[in-house]
Amino acid sequence: MIRFTLSNGLEVFLLPSESPFAAVVLAYRVGAAHESPGTWGLAHLLEHLLFEDEHIGYDKRIQQIGGSTNAYTGKDYTVYYARVGREAVSLPLQLEAQRLFALDLTPEKVAIQQRVVAEEFRQRYLNPPYADRFFLPAESRLSGPSLRAHGDWRKPRKHPPAPLPGA
Repeated sequence: MIRFTLSNGLEVFLLPSESPFAAVVLAYRVGAAHESPGTWGLAHLLEHLLFEDEHIGYDKRIQQIGGSTNAYTGKDYTVYYARVGREAVSLPLQLEAQRLFALDLTPEKVAIQQRVVAEEFRQRYLNPPYADRFFLPAESRLSGPSLRAHGDWRKPRKHPPAPLPGA
């Protein structure tokens, strides 16, 4: 592995390989653990928003050359990655630079992604059987960094249906 730091502080790790594919991974040192109550879910929301800008077309342009992309937010990092043919390794880096410096968001796009992040939280933490029993009564259990990545769990949500008559 080759490791060096650019003059702007960006750390670069190169792992030489004979593979016909290359992975470009950008990890930002910000995640759920860096958030405070009232700002829960911002790192995860930003992760989603960086895929929303049509004028850059990050996903579309990577997919047009046969590549794939994804991202995730953890406790200490937000990670974006692209897998492309090794001859196209510069494209994800160019697109990352564009979306960091020229991101164009609208209030509508932000609102859509806020709903997506909230739904991801509901699916992961509230929909499993008996999730409410284990999570909701103990607010302190829901204040950890891994749960903060999904936003404020206290927002209104659907309640289970009323029991059937005679049940």
